[in-house]
Amino acid sequence: MKPRPKPRPPVRLPQPLPVVAHLVSTPKAIQVRDASGRQWQPYQRGRPIRRGELLRPSTATARIRTVQGDDILLNQGTVAQFRGDSIALFRGEVFVTAQHSSRGFVVRTPGTTTTVHGTQFNVKLAGQAAQVTVVEGTVQVGTSAGTCRLTGSQQTTADPGRRPSAPAVVDVNLVIAWTGQSAAPLVAAAPLPPPTEPQQLPGVTFAVKASTDTGWFAENETTVTFVATLQCAPTAPRGLKLATTVSNAAGKTVTQREETLADDEHRYRVKKVVLDRLPVGEYVAQFTLAAGTQQSTREVRFSVRQGDGSLP
Repeated sequence: MKPRPKPRPPVRLPQPLPVVAHLVSTPKAIQVRDASGRQWQPYQRGRPIRRGELLRPSTATARIRTVQGDDILLNQGTVAQFRGDSIALFRGEVFVTAQHSSRGFVVRTPGTTTTVHGTQFNVKLAGQAAQVTVVEGTVQVGTSAGTCRLTGSQQTTADPGRRPSAPAVVDVNLVIAWTGQSAAPLVAAAPLPPPTEPQQLPGVTFAVKASTDTGWFAENETTVTFVATLQCAPTAPRGLKLATTVSNAAGKTVTQREETLADDEHRYRVKKVVLDRLPVGEYVAQFTLAAGTQQSTREVRFSVRQGDGSLP
């Protein structure tokens, strides 16, 4: 009796690598290559991007969205490899809008690692040097020689084996012009310190904060809105006056105004103070609430940085 042949082991087909991203823009002149392939292939509409694959848009930009929700814009001629929560940039330039999460998002270039948590930033590779520019949020750029932390409108250049250069303030709209996007002017109000003046208006609570109500008039000029909140007890003095003085970095007064608050609006009042047509620069806004010889002052430091007239 012949022995039974041993059963052949089942054929195991190679499992496809996990999907890490999808192409959002029209696949026009975009090529793809897997990690083991040697030739670039035309990208087919609807095809997902799998871990380890490289993309190269040749004549136009390409917008990618990762499965985690991060948006990545590749400039034409860029070569980037997608690895899930990170990409490796071998050539060209990328603009990343990373989601807020604890895992972070990483862009790697030869010798440089850029780690972010919920921010917009641009990475441009020139030879081995990586130029990193932050539009908003916080970014950490590191090499084997050290790290550098950037915030909005700051830029550094990192060469492999050298510490990244000191952060420098730049016009981010010039850097990201290739994306077709623009950055809004950053109106940053410093937190109000507790009142230190010895003289207070009896029965009056007075606070000022910057509003997000910001509009545009022309290129390099903007309007900034502050909200002054007053809460008055029955014993509060009448005839309150609110004076606003704005000075530039050189200490020169650029605008000044004063108004008398009606007594029938005394108990609780929210007053908007609109500062029109402020050019790019650093400012100090001083708000003084006065009744006779008594007064209370609040001060806010803010900056208007260059934009191109559009808001996101």
